[in-house]
Amino acid sequence: MKTQTYTGRALHLAVASILAVGVGAFSVNSYAGEDTDNLTVSATLVESCIVTASPVVFGNYDPIITNLSLDIEQNGAVATTCSTGATGVVLLDQGQNGTGSLAEPVRFMKTGAGGATEKLGYQLYSGGAHTTVWGGTKATGKAFVAQDGTTETSLTVYGTLPAGQNKKAGAYTDTVVVTIDFT
Repeated sequence: MKTQTYTGRALHLAVASILAVGVGAFSVNSYAGEDTDNLTVSATLVESCIVTASPVVFGNYDPIITNLSLDIEQNGAVATTCSTGATGVVLLDQGQNGTGSLAEPVRFMKTGAGGATEKLGYQLYSGGAHTTVWGGTKATGKAFVAQDGTTETSLTVYGTLPAGQNKKAGAYTDTVVVTIDFT
């Protein structure tokens, strides 16, 4: 058997080679551990509506002959398209010329014809019997439940212009604000 003798640098290389082979033979693969967590995804869908009002147009009013004792009744509408299942109350305020409260509005149309301001009383109701004044509170508004989010819900506004109001001739108008109050 032949013996080999290493000196100096050669000895260091031989020892390093033996160590490298030995360590490689006994090395253990090292892997990072696994860890998991949950990613939460969320959104909040808010109740929302698009509201469109169709006017109540009473037309011509004759306080001397036709409307001396005959009221004029005309209808308008409030149409809503709301997020699916939204519930709310449609509120009508007392108008620009109204008095009273939001719960019990007393409504007037006004004209400025000839420099003088004249008022002509009228009322808006939530039912065809004209007994329930449509007001501006949850208790006096008209409740609704939205359809499927794409279908329009139409609510009739019943208007009455009472007979016997002998005022100055002219065009009378008022603006009533429509509000959706979500319950």
